[in-house]
Amino acid sequence: MGTKLMANFTVRLVGGLGNQLHCYAFGKALAAHQNADVCFDCDSGFWADPYGRCYLLDQFTHIVIKKKPMPKNPVGRWLYRLLFKVGSMLSSKLPLVLRPLVMEPAPQRFREDILTTSYVFNPYFIGYWASYRYSQRIEQSLRTELQPPYPDHPDVLEWLKKVSDSQSCFIHYRSYREEKNGSRPSMADYYRKAVVSVADRIPGVKFFVFSDHYDSVRAELSAISLDLEFVQLEQSVGDVNSLNDFYLMYACDHAIIGDSTFSWWAAWLSDRDGKVVVVPEGLSPWGKDWVPQHWLGIHIKKETWNRKCQIK
Repeated sequence: MGTKLMANFTVRLVGGLGNQLHCYAFGKALAAHQNADVCFDCDSGFWADPYGRCYLLDQFTHIVIKKKPMPKNPVGRWLYRLLFKVGSMLSSKLPLVLRPLVMEPAPQRFREDILTTSYVFNPYFIGYWASYRYSQRIEQSLRTELQPPYPDHPDVLEWLKKVSDSQSCFIHYRSYREEKNGSRPSMADYYRKAVVSVADRIPGVKFFVFSDHYDSVRAELSAISLDLEFVQLEQSVGDVNSLNDFYLMYACDHAIIGDSTFSWWAAWLSDRDGKVVVVPEGLSPWGKDWVPQHWLGIHIKKETWNRKCQIK
């Protein structure tokens, strides 16, 4: 009797650090559910990234990732894109079990059948996969594997001491100033309510503010009367250096996250007992599938949300 070969799936990584972590977690969950081997396309998702983002998971000490070899020259990339287009057209007409390419379906939400289908071929998976429910089965091993790199710059370590010496809560504001089209809702009321909620629950809490654009966040938080520490570091500018902010946020005892997978992961990875995490509800395309049930949601009206989530 022949031995059945282990399935060998491929998952593409895309976007900034938070999106890459969601894709990676999905791939690891897929491997666990299917008892399969999973490799990751760490290249093609960044060939034409509109914001110039780069692959970042090689900065994590404990991640041992199997990378899929990808073409390096223009002709090879053109052929790859052609095959991708053909595969997309073919897969759209096939049942899930027969698809050579599995695109995350719309509307975005947790799809258990993506994890459990006995695929005939070895599909290539493309999406953001930003529901925490995909990786619930492996969440403890993920928290160990995805420990962020410890900072080494003196200025960052000075802030780390301030965070560690206090009952700390980070506030994260993502400006999306690089997006040229589409309006975004004001988050001022959300942050005001979130700060009050945390301050009521945690006596003596100290708030540390992180952002990709400090003029915007100061304006958005101007109605908050409590003292706020704005952590504005030159050592956090740029894709790789953003890991300094990420670690400081991860080190905080509590969290007020923005509309951002970056701060989502900083909060999720340090899920210590008694931690309060406040999250904006009504913005993410994944809805409640994006928010663990024990996090505190503050609703923002859906009709004010115009940014579309797209795979690029």
